[in-house]
Parts: sequence; structure tokens; C-alpha cells
Amino acid sequence: MNLTDVPQLEVLGRKLLAEAQPKDARQAALKERLAAYAAEGFLSLSDEAGWAACVLAFDSLCCGNFGVGALIVDDEGRVFAYGHNEICAPRFRSDAHAEMVVISDFETRWPNCKKTGLSLYTSLEPCPMCYTRILISGLARVFWVADDDAGGMARRAHLMPDYWRAMENRCRFARAETRAPLPGLAVDILNYNLNALGGTVALRPIGGD
Repeated sequence: MNLTDVPQLEVLGRKLLAEAQPKDARQAALKERLAAYAAEGFLSLSDEAGWAACVLAFDSLCCGNFGVGALIVDDEGRVFAYGHNEICAPRFRSDAHAEMVVISDFETRWPNCKKTGLSLYTSLEPCPMCYTRILISGLARVFWVADDDAGGMARRAHLMPDYWRAMENRCRFARAETRAPLPGLAVDILNYNLNALGGTVALRPIGGD
């Protein structure tokens, strides 16, 4: 893969939103809010990348997964990897948080490449599992749109064991700089099916039907 194959942020986000297929009126309303946010224009690359992460989160819930999306982008708006939560569909995968999916995709497409100059944007503050994976990955900057008061780790880094705290200087974690409505929209996308999916993820015995 070479740089000519890397999509541009300004094209990718709008393309993904246009292709998203809402399944009901609530999803259609979320899509309209995402479109309205883009129509007002973006303050910066951070604002647009945060919005694109929310578009990916919307795509995730349309696919039957938890509404979290993420992407890796450089300062010129080139998107090197993108994806969303895949825990529930097409099959159960306990590791398939949005950040994990995107980092794994990057490392597959760009093997042994440094992540200098790249930023990971996610629609939701990284959880403990994703936080430690990010520290190991070599990413230097991570920005999230919505705080996760229930399970986020970036604002609780002081609670990590010393081994992980020693790696904290490798990466800067911060909220994405966006317009005021976007974090609330990210939360509404997450909450669309949060309780429903949380109560239906059931594993069957090995060898069961």
C-alpha cells in the first residue's frame, strides 16, 4: 500500500455518512444530526476528525455493534486506518473495540512503520484495555470526543500500575477540539443500543449448537 491509496478525511467522512443506512427513525435522526454538524463547517482538522469518528460510530450501531468509531489520521488529513466497534457482529469478539480494530488494521496495512506524526481519534474516551494497547502501539497522540465516566481510562491514568504509568510519556491523551454539540451526539450514538447489546451478548458452551 502506498500514499496514493490513502483516503482524505474530507472525502471519507462524507462518503461513509452518505452510505450509512438507518434502520429506524431514531437512527435516521442521528444521521441527520451528523449531516447538520458537517453542513455548518468544521473549525479544524481535529473537529472534522472527531466528527468522522462519530460517523464511524454511527456506522457501527447500524451494523449491530456498540456505537464507537475511530481512525488514525495525519496532520494533512490523510486517513491511514479507520473502523468501529465489532464486538457483536459479524461474530462475538471480545477484543474488537474500535481503537483495537483500527490499530490492528494499521499494523497490518503498514507493517513495521512508525506512527510518528499520526493521531488516533475516537468517539469515546479509551477504556483500560485500549489505553494499554495504545501505549504499546507507539501512537503519540490520542484524542477522544466524549468522556466515558463509566469506563474511560485516559482521565484515570493515575490509577494504572507503575509499569504502565512509566510509559505515559510516550503518548498525549486529550479531548478532541470540537464544537459543543459533538460530544453529546457521540454519547447519543453510544447510548442508542448500549443497554440492549449489553444484555444480549451471550456465549454458548463449547461444542453447543
